[in-house]
Amino acid sequence: MEDIITREAEEFIKTLFEQKSREGLTYHDIIHTEYVVSQAMHIGQNSGLTGAEVNIVIVAAWFHDSGFVIRSNGHEDESQKIARKFLTSKGVAEDDIEKVLHCIKATKIPQNPGDDMLAKVVCDADMAYLSEDFYI
Repeated sequence: MEDIITREAEEFIKTLFEQKSREGLTYHDIIHTEYVVSQAMHIGQNSGLTGAEVNIVIVAAWFHDSGFVIRSNGHEDESQKIARKFLTSKGVAEDDIEKVLHCIKATKIPQNPGDDMLAKVVCDADMAYLSEDFYI
């Protein structure tokens, strides 16, 4: 997966949240998403992932909570649908799409990344805020 897709994913998600965020959505918003992306990049780069693998976790991080624009309960399923439609439209290889979708699915509480290092990175990035001073 190329860097250009990560930039296009960023633009797409920022526009999606700007145009379709539901009223009262105060946590699973673009600020949280940007934080998760930055953590996914940091953790991924420091976990021995290849450049292509880091791109996959970054894209997964951009899409991981996008389904909240549709519904809260089951938002991961919606996030996967949004990601699949976007990535398919960009001609991303099916194998890479499946990796992104797996990472998104793994963030569902209780998290279940299994032995997949990419999913572990995204899950850790999604929960990293728990260690921050601003958590409270």
